[in-house]
Amino acid sequence: MAGTRCSACSEKLENLVQSLEKNHPGAATSLREGLIETLTINRMGIPDVLQTSLKSTNIIESAFDITRNVVRNIKRWMNGEQVLRWSATGLLEAEKRFRRIKGYRELPLLRTALQQKLNIETNRNKQERGCMSVNNAEKLRRKTACKKFV
Repeated sequence: MAGTRCSACSEKLENLVQSLEKNHPGAATSLREGLIETLTINRMGIPDVLQTSLKSTNIIESAFDITRNVVRNIKRWMNGEQVLRWSATGLLEAEKRFRRIKGYRELPLLRTALQQKLNIETNRNKQERGCMSVNNAEKLRRKTACKKFV
């Protein structure tokens, strides 16, 4: 279903690029550059509720805006390390204001889809295949038990 829907969407986007070419070449070029990325979430079969949040750049734009506000009064940047420190400070400040995205309960589905798409082998998969000893698996479980996972 997702594949059929994506091919139809891709065809419609191509038609849109063609129609924009003459009167709005900049918009056509921009759309053409992001054509593949535009449909990535649809192709992965992510639930619609989560897609709504991930299709927008509002999440990262909000974090960058807060970072800009944090560093706005700095006039003399000494070096690149200072830039990195202040950027990290701004992002940590932004993190305090984060809220849950719509569809956050489906994030494990996104993780699984990304792992499959990128052929990432998890430690759980290694353990199931017998590539990881039980002791190492238990140590890893204890180590990550206190971390927050979405």
